[in-house]
Amino acid sequence: MDNIISYNEIFIALCTSMLIYNYNKTNKFILNDKQILLDLYNTIDYTFDIYQRESIFYLIKLFPYGKIIKFIDNKTTDIQCGIIVDNIQKSLSIVIRGTDSYKDMLFDCNFCQTLLEENIYIHSGFYNQLMSVYDEILYTIDKYLKIDYNIYITGHSLGAAQSQILSYLLSKKTNNLLKVITFGSPKVGNLAWKNKYESIQNIIHYRVTNKQDIVTTIPYINYYHTGIHIHITDNDIYYMYNNKNYCYNVTDHSITSYYDNLYGRENMYNNLLSFYKNSDSDSDSDSDSDSDYCCIKL
Repeated sequence: MDNIISYNEIFIALCTSMLIYNYNKTNKFILNDKQILLDLYNTIDYTFDIYQRESIFYLIKLFPYGKIIKFIDNKTTDIQCGIIVDNIQKSLSIVIRGTDSYKDMLFDCNFCQTLLEENIYIHSGFYNQLMSVYDEILYTIDKYLKIDYNIYITGHSLGAAQSQILSYLLSKKTNNLLKVITFGSPKVGNLAWKNKYESIQNIIHYRVTNKQDIVTTIPYINYYHTGIHIHITDNDIYYMYNNKNYCYNVTDHSITSYYDNLYGRENMYNNLLSFYKNSDSDSDSDSDSDSDYCCIKL
């Protein structure tokens, strides 16, 4: 299976992860079940900022005939999830919103770990909030798990953490490759979780971090990152970056900052992929070690 994720795939994931923060919050920015993504063009007005407008333009450029087949909005746990299907390009995208409310923060702060499987412990808050909509997600996408579709799972912040948990659960339901693209993800589970997750053959996870994003450093004790680490700064992109500068910044967690540092970087990213294809390592072997970072700077 192809374990390379393209620039367009990453940038589309970023655009959808950004747009879900505002989707369905007004009567203008919402589609009915008969409309396609191209119809998002008609929702744009002066209330949309430049990031939202550009994200919509990019989305409809690549997936004009896609449909939002389900927007899940659980009022009890305040988790939102959008499910987009493009039957022409045979793709399914699951987008989970990041932290955007007081309820979200309560789940974020539940650092206690819950037993997922033998020896595998993960963040209780991330897991419990996700499970409040898991059955609805599974019911919605079940038929696509059984046919040959490209499946993407993405999110920013809290949504990034839950994307990893969701992909772990879905990997048992399908043989399709699950492409997981996360932005600003906190750590999700213990070392057994990391090892198990990275051994699953039908998951490929690109974990994108931006500059000194403080959220990517937490939780601290008995928590580990997963996936191939793509690190972006104002000027460069790094692969398998192990940052040892501990001056972290809250503003670097903003999804608009991620957008600024990914926008227009396709050629730079493609050069990065050429290095990756010649690399012997398929994932970030120990992103929490004290060893010097291994990176490719472009």
